[in-house]
Amino acid sequence: MFINVYRQKAAFLPTMKRLRKGHIVTISSAMSLFPLAYNTAYTASKCGATGHMKTLRLELALEKQNDIHVTTVLPSFLDTNDEVSKLGYAIKVNRVYPLIKGKTAARRIVWGMLAGEREIKLPYIVDILYRIWNLLPINWQERLFLLVTSKMFRSFCEMQEESMILGV
Repeated sequence: MFINVYRQKAAFLPTMKRLRKGHIVTISSAMSLFPLAYNTAYTASKCGATGHMKTLRLELALEKQNDIHVTTVLPSFLDTNDEVSKLGYAIKVNRVYPLIKGKTAARRIVWGMLAGEREIKLPYIVDILYRIWNLLPINWQERLFLLVTSKMFRSFCEMQEESMILGV
């Protein structure tokens, strides 16, 4: 996934720089802020995409490309894929990461782009939680996260084992 972000930037950025205007939007994930256990590859790719966009913003600022805007969207689970939705509701992930309708996300992204937001966290509570979260020491963050999510992850692991046994 991260390779696609890099390739798209490489394809469009030279023209944007020549024209001295443009807008790059990347859909990352709230998982780059709050990683979920047993989703290592996905989380790593989203952390890469988020970090890449933060770095690109700095590079463009150093190059005085002030009219090329970079926006990173960090949604929690989107209710746009039946499989993800069913999984989210089955393991009750919506208690931690609310499922967001596609139209709601699209409206919020466009509004955020027009407002010049650099990062759009969906839903807004993700932004508030992230700010509070980073005030805590790392070991507190981990303990609190495990306390809140451990039952959900046990359900997820059980569902994975069951699907492997059934060959689904």
